[in-house]
Amino acid sequence: MKLHATIAESQIEIELHEQGSQVLAVVDGRKYDVDVRSSRDDNYLLICDAQVFDCRIEGRPESGATFDVIAGTDRYAVTLTDPKRLRGALAFGAHGDGAARINAEVGATVNGGDLLAVIE
Repeated sequence: MKLHATIAESQIEIELHEQGSQVLAVVDGRKYDVDVRSSRDDNYLLICDAQVFDCRIEGRPESGATFDVIAGTDRYAVTLTDPKRLRGALAFGAHGDGAARINAEVGATVNGGDLLAVIE
């Protein structure tokens, strides 16, 4: 799964491959093998390179929505965007989370300054 993330106004490319509790995460080209364990609702232990990170998620991680990740005593506002979902929304004019509204029909004549699409 490929995602775009915004963390503290920084844009980051993330690719995740899950195999049970193991996750291969590629973050801006750097690879991490992470063992992910759920300790209770919205709390996770991430084990990577013999380091253990106690993390909690506040909010729902949905495409385009901001949620908080608390790692130890640090809090990060995170927004994830699924580029595949956005491409699909643009292609089909879908409405809903991370979707777009297309304001022009195929083959329509448009002029400069016309509002063609709204991405939500």
